[in-house]
Amino acid sequence: MGDEFLFYLESRDQLELHRMFNHLSSIPNALNEFYHQFSKHVMQVELFATSSLVNGTADSSTAKAYIKELLEIHGYYDTLIKTAFASDAKFLRCFDEWFVQFVNKNGVCQQKPDKSAMLLAAHADSLLRESIHTQEIELADKLAGVMTIFQYLMDKETFHIAYSKRMADRLLKGRSLSVQAEKLMIGSLHEAGGFEHTRKLETMLEDTKISSALNVGFQCWLRESGWLRVGAGVSFQVLRAWSWPLAIDPSSSGTSFIPPKSIVNAHSRFDKFYKSKHVGRELRWMWHLCNGELKANFDSSPRVPYVFRVSAYQMSILLLFNSHATISYDSIQQNTGLGEEHLQQYLSVFLYAGLLNISPDTSHPVSGTQFALNLNFSSPKIKVNLLRNGGAERERKNIEEIRAEQERQRCLEV
Repeated sequence: MGDEFLFYLESRDQLELHRMFNHLSSIPNALNEFYHQFSKHVMQVELFATSSLVNGTADSSTAKAYIKELLEIHGYYDTLIKTAFASDAKFLRCFDEWFVQFVNKNGVCQQKPDKSAMLLAAHADSLLRESIHTQEIELADKLAGVMTIFQYLMDKETFHIAYSKRMADRLLKGRSLSVQAEKLMIGSLHEAGGFEHTRKLETMLEDTKISSALNVGFQCWLRESGWLRVGAGVSFQVLRAWSWPLAIDPSSSGTSFIPPKSIVNAHSRFDKFYKSKHVGRELRWMWHLCNGELKANFDSSPRVPYVFRVSAYQMSILLLFNSHATISYDSIQQNTGLGEEHLQQYLSVFLYAGLLNISPDTSHPVSGTQFALNLNFSSPKIKVNLLRNGGAERERKNIEEIRAEQERQRCLEV
C-alpha cells in the first residue's frame, strides 16, 4: 500500500491519492505509513530542487527566479494537501517542517545561511520599485507570495534589515511604485511580525510625505523673500535619524566636504527656512546621499545639452571646470575636501566615461596629474547616469552590507 501511495505521489495522480486517503482516513493509524512515505517523497523533491537551483537549471543569481522556484514548490504541495488529503493536519505539519528546512538550508544557502532572506528582500524591492514592467493591479497577489515565503524564514531579522535599506533607497530616489503599494507591504509585515518591525518603515513613509509638504512651503517662502531663483529645481528630504538605515558618509575619511557655492546658497536658505518653522531643531546634512543633474554644453554636443546624473561629490568636481580649463589633482582635492581614496574613484568614473582627459595620458588619478574637460565628449544618450558606475557608490553599499551584518548579530545577541 505504501509503495502504491508513493507511486501516485511521484506521478502526481491526485485523484488516486484522494481515493486512497478517503478509504483509509477513518481507520485508526492507517495513514501512518502514508505520512512516512510523504516525508520521504518531499526529501527527494528537496534534492532535485536544490540541484536545480545550484546548477543553473533555475537562475539562482536572480531573486525573481529563486522566489518563483520556492513558490511553485509550495503552491503545488499546498494544493495537493488541500485537494487530495482534505487539509489533513499531519500532512500539513510534515510539509511545513520540511519546507522550513528547505527554504533556509537549501543548496543556495550553503555558503550564506541568510541568502533566502536577502533574496526575498531583493524580490520584494523589485515589485515595489517603479518600473515599466510593474502592474500595480497584480501587486497584491505578488506581495502575498512574498509573505508566503517570509513565514518560513528562520532569519526574519535579516529580511527586515535588508528590506528597510531597500525601501529607504526607493523613497530617497523617488523610485517607489506608489504610497499605496508601500502601505500594502507594510501592512502585511505588520500582520506577520507586529508593530516592532514596521514602526520605522511607517515613519520613513511619513517622513517623505512631510518632506513633500516642506518643499512646497519652502518654495512659497522663497517667493515671498524674493529668492526664488536660489532654490529653483531643488528639493530636500528631512529624515528622522532613528528610523532610516543610513550609513555614515564613506567619503569623509579625515576630510570635510566643501559643497559648491551654487549648492550652498540653496542649502543655507533651506536651513534658515526650516529653523524658522522648527525652533531648536538641528539639521545634519548627509551629503553622500545627495544627487542631482548637471547640464553641459560642449563644442561637439547636440543642440540639446547633455544632462549628467551625479552625486553631490561628483558635482563639486565637475563645477570646478566652469572657471578652469585645466585643474590639478591637488587643486580639486583642496577645493572639494574629498578624501584621497574616494576622489580617485570619482575621477576614475569620469575618465572611464570619457568626460575628462588626464595628463600625462597613461597615468592614474594621483597627486601631480592634471585634468581637463573632454570637449569632444559624445554619448548616444542625452541623459548620462554617472552614479551607476561610481566606485564610491559601490564602497558605500559594501559598508552598508557590513553594518547590516553587525546589526543582525547585535539583534540576535539581544
